[in-house]
Amino acid sequence: MAIEILGTNYVNKGAELMARAIVAQLAARYPGVPVAQDFRVGSARQRRAAGLMHLATTTSQRAALLGTVAGAAASLLTASTRRRFHLVLPSEVRLVLDASGFAYSDQWGPRWAGAVARRLELAKARGARVVLLPQAFGPFTDPALIAPMRRIMDAADLVFARDSRSRDLLATLGRSMARVRLAPDFTTLVKVDAAGPAPDAAGGALIVPNYRMVDKGGDKGEAYLRFLEACVRAVVAETGMLPGVLVHDDRDDRKVAESLIQRTGHALRILHIPDPERAKAVIGASALVIGSRYHALVAALSQGVPTIGAGWTHKYRQLFTDYAVADCMLDVAAPPEQVEAVVASLCHAAPARRVRSVLRVTAERERRRAAEMWTQVWELADPLFPGHVEATQEVATWRPSPELRASLSWEARPGVAE
Repeated sequence: MAIEILGTNYVNKGAELMARAIVAQLAARYPGVPVAQDFRVGSARQRRAAGLMHLATTTSQRAALLGTVAGAAASLLTASTRRRFHLVLPSEVRLVLDASGFAYSDQWGPRWAGAVARRLELAKARGARVVLLPQAFGPFTDPALIAPMRRIMDAADLVFARDSRSRDLLATLGRSMARVRLAPDFTTLVKVDAAGPAPDAAGGALIVPNYRMVDKGGDKGEAYLRFLEACVRAVVAETGMLPGVLVHDDRDDRKVAESLIQRTGHALRILHIPDPERAKAVIGASALVIGSRYHALVAALSQGVPTIGAGWTHKYRQLFTDYAVADCMLDVAAPPEQVEAVVASLCHAAPARRVRSVLRVTAERERRRAAEMWTQVWELADPLFPGHVEATQEVATWRPSPELRASLSWEARPGVAE
C-alpha cells in the first residue's frame, strides 16, 4: 500500500513547499507507508530530498508509453528490490492527494485536467480514494476543460476549495457539491527554524515577483512592472534601504527581477533560495513583503508580516479577505501615487503594528482551519492503512475569540472591506 502526491513540482518553491507539507503530515499519521510521486516530476534527488519515492508511472499524456514501460519493468522486480530503489507501483496506491494549487481553470486549459482525469479514474478502478487538497478552481467556460473537470469531480471522494469563489465556480460544472469543502492553504502548518542562521535580507522589505503577472496578465503586464517600480521607489524613499527581490521560480521570475533592476536603476539584490522552508523563514523575518506569488503571500500573512499583494486571479483577493487585510491587495493599474502611499504607510511603525495585530489572530484561525482539513482527510483515509495509523491529538473546532472579533472590526472601516 502507498500514497501518491499529484500536482506538485520543483520549479516553483510554493509547489515544493506543498509537497513537503503533505509528506510531513503523512509521515506523522501513517509512519512506514511509502509516499510517491510521478517519476518524471523533478529529479530522483529532488524527490528523495522531499521524502518521496518514485512512482513507476506518469500523468503526462506525452510520455504515456514511457509510463507504461516503467510500470511494467518495475513490476518484474521483487517488493524488496523495489523498496531498495524507492520504487512504487501504481497498483500499490491506495490514496491519491492532488495538490495542483491552481491548475484547473480556463487560464491553464484542458491538457492537465484531461491527464489527471485519466490518472484518477485508473486509481479509482484499483480501489484508491482521491482527495483534491485545498486549491483554487475556475473559471470553467471552455467545453474542452469542462468535460475532464466533471470526470475529476466524479472521481474525487473529497474536494477542498481554498475560497468561496472557487467553490462557486466548481458548482458551475453541474456535479454534486456534497463532497466539496472549504479549507485554507495548508503550508501554514509548516514550521520553520526561526532560531537558525540569520536569513538574507532579515528585517527589510522583500519583493516576490511573479512572471505569470506578465504572461497571463493580458494587457496588465506592463502595468505590473510599473507597479513594482512604484513599490521600490516608495520603500527607498521611506526607509533609505533597497528592498530584496526573492524569486520563487528562478527561471521566469528572475526575468521580472532583472527588468526591475533595469527600470529602477537600483542594484537590487536577487535572492534565489532553493530550500522552500528557508525561503519561508526569510519571508517571515522581513519587515514588509510585496508579492504576487501565492505561497509567498501565504508565508508572509501567516507569519504576521505586513504584506501588499497583487495578483492575476481571484485567489489573491480571496486570500487577503481571509486574513482580514483586503485593503492591502492592490490593483496593478492603480495610480503610482496611490501605490506609493500604501507602501509608505506600512513602512511606518504604527500602521504596520496594527496590521500585525490583525494577522496574529487571523493566522491562528487559518492554521486551525488547515488542521481541521487534515482531520477530514484522516477520517476518509484511516481505513485504507490498518495497522499504520498513528493517533494524533484531535484539533478542536475553532471558535472566534473576543480578541479576534475586536480585531476584525478593522476590516469594516471605510476603504478596507471589499
